[in-house]
Amino acid sequence: MTHQKSAIAALTIVLALAGCTRVESDPVATPAPSASSAVRGAETCELATGAVSIEVPVGFVREESSCVWDNGDAHLSLYAAIDGEIYDVADHLEEARGYEGVGGDEEVSDLDWQRNVALFASQKGDVLSYRTAADGDPLRIIVAQSADYQLFYVAGDDDGDGRELFLGVAATVAAQ
Repeated sequence: MTHQKSAIAALTIVLALAGCTRVESDPVATPAPSASSAVRGAETCELATGAVSIEVPVGFVREESSCVWDNGDAHLSLYAAIDGEIYDVADHLEEARGYEGVGGDEEVSDLDWQRNVALFASQKGDVLSYRTAADGDPLRIIVAQSADYQLFYVAGDDDGDGRELFLGVAATVAAQ
């Protein structure tokens, strides 16, 4: 199974477990993405809360009329935190903890949860990252959520943890 199919399968599972709880955050200054994050020019997409700009990594192609991008090996999607279709990051953490140490394809490892991280357009939020496998393909999943946005990333786990790239993209998210 390709990384793309694994990423889509993992995303489908996450999105199928819908539920949203607002995560409160305080405004803070957000650093600019690093030059090594390899982002291209800003794109604009529509969320439930209005137009949003985001700089996506080079090589990612946007899906039609959505805030979803794919490069064949990785998947990146942006949602409004108020969107009832998202799976809240705190619920995602609770579920991931239930799969730590179980063995097999569903096992979660390298679970990392950080609160009050500088994320989107001067907002703090929570970041969850972990490793897992879908049909034997190792995956890295990162999800971040603030009061306004949720950014979800899933990629093959063979190119590092993707955190620097993810946080660089997250720092570019801003309301129009």
